[in-house]
Amino acid sequence: MVIKTLGVKEKLVQVTEKEAWLYRNEEAFSKVRQGLAEARRGEFSQSKPDIEANLEWLEDVDNDPEQ
Repeated sequence: MVIKTLGVKEKLVQVTEKEAWLYRNEEAFSKVRQGLAEARRGEFSQSKPDIEANLEWLEDVDNDPEQ
C-alpha cells in the first residue's frame, strides 16, 4: 500500500492488484472487517483453530467480482 498526501485534507491510497480484490469483493471485505472488530473487542475463540473449516467460506467467494 502506498499513501501519498495530495493536500491538507486529501490523500491518494494505492494498493497492489494482489490486494485490490479484497476491496472490490464486498463479502470477503465484510468478513475481514467483522473479524477485526471481534478482535478489537477481545472476542477470541477458546478452541484450537480448524484451518480447513475456517477456510471453507472461501470456496463460495468470487475471486474476480469484475467478471
